[in-house]
Amino acid sequence: PEELPKLFAKAQEGFKVVLATRQQRRNSLFDRVTSRFFYAVFNRLAGANMDHAVANYGIYRRDVTQAFLEMKDSHRFFPLFVQWMGFPTARVPVTHDSRSQGRSAYNLSKRAKLAVNTIIAFSNQPLQMMIAAGLSISAISAGLVVYYVAQYLFGNITEPGFASLILSIWLVGGLLMMCMGILGVYVGRIFDQTKGRPWFIVDETTSNSSQQHESVPRRY
Repeated sequence: PEELPKLFAKAQEGFKVVLATRQQRRNSLFDRVTSRFFYAVFNRLAGANMDHAVANYGIYRRDVTQAFLEMKDSHRFFPLFVQWMGFPTARVPVTHDSRSQGRSAYNLSKRAKLAVNTIIAFSNQPLQMMIAAGLSISAISAGLVVYYVAQYLFGNITEPGFASLILSIWLVGGLLMMCMGILGVYVGRIFDQTKGRPWFIVDETTSNSSQQHESVPRRY
């Protein structure tokens, strides 16, 4: 609570979101390591720029929370949505205190579930990785085709059907993985469409004397 005056003073400067940045986190070593790992993986997959030192603690104006409540996503990760909405944001360093008593009920399984749901909800990158893996396996299979055919012609492979069996497994497996990835990308596009997120969020409306009823949205 003693940090609230600093946050409020920053909000008075016109910022609609004021986030508290924990200068030195007092969580356990396990919590700090897993938090850093999650944000590193999430930023890589989702193309975001989330800071592990920033949590939900902050000041948010009414129009910010109202815009968040209008989001139709089934999984709404609050810190990322605040960044995605793009309202004027400031960060204020605060002192982070350790837990005074008791233990958090947010255990490892709940954190893992949150991490998986958040990555799936905000990123199609794993599907792109599947396509890349399928293409890589197919390319390796093509190289192995040349190698095993040459080995067969030089008489180094005497087992009948060995080369054709191995190559067919690799080649078909790579093609199937690539096709699944392509199909997944289309499903991901459908998933993005069903979220129904707004194209822009109106922060302010302005009008002049000649066009008093015309509103001009400003997008962040």
